[in-house]
Amino acid sequence: MWTYKKQIVARWIFFFIGAISIAALYLLLSAEAPDGISRFHLKETATSFAVSFEFLPPHYFLLIFILMNAVLIAGCPSVLIFSALYVATGFLPAFLSTLAAQMSASILTLYYCKKRELYASLPHSVLSAKISSGASASTFAFWGRLFLSYPVRTLDLVIASMLKENERKRDTYLPTLAALSIRTFLPALWASGFIDMFIEFSIDTNQASSTFLYYSSLLTTYIALPKIPELMPCKSSVKSILTEIEKWDTGASSTVESSKPRRSKIKLGMTTRPASQASMQ
Repeated sequence: MWTYKKQIVARWIFFFIGAISIAALYLLLSAEAPDGISRFHLKETATSFAVSFEFLPPHYFLLIFILMNAVLIAGCPSVLIFSALYVATGFLPAFLSTLAAQMSASILTLYYCKKRELYASLPHSVLSAKISSGASASTFAFWGRLFLSYPVRTLDLVIASMLKENERKRDTYLPTLAALSIRTFLPALWASGFIDMFIEFSIDTNQASSTFLYYSSLLTTYIALPKIPELMPCKSSVKSILTEIEKWDTGASSTVESSKPRRSKIKLGMTTRPASQASMQ
């Protein structure tokens, strides 16, 4: 469920669902505004959504938080959750709520992976890189989660395998919170800049467009950093693990495939040795 390839697929599925939702909303607003959708209609819709959200019964907020945890554990990018909350609450409440849900999802995933020993399905290459690097769970909890290229749930699975018997899971919580704060902040800036271009009256359109392009450049650079190991601001002990995670295809099958060549080499060595001895005689 939390293998690298499956989490990347899940990420794109959620992006597709988000795009379909935006298209459906656009068609709905178009039906209500035959003359065309203006910024006024978008602002009116956003304000109506924010007011409705503000007057929800208190227990609804708990249900929303549980739902946020569920979709994050499934692999939903946090920027989608932030975007919906930003329209309803503004930047700071949306950012803090998304960060709290992402942190909660990481703790739940880490606990479940450790309890069920799901890390036993990790590929041999990832396990070897983890052992040879000598990186601790708390170190990897920070540096590994910094980069958007690597799904958080996959990293939680790897971190569960790095926890030693005498190491407490809560020792990784502070590094996790710090890394998730950085990881969530820049996409949140990008999403808020994008939304403001369509629903805000009080901002200059040209300035908003320039700000959005600036955030887009920063976000693109941030996403591309892992592709350039020399520029990647990360400990060398962590880089080797991240490299093997990126090569990870499918959990247990990768372990089996990685062990097949090793067995065949041993088999070939055993069968050719008597032949070579016979030729020498």
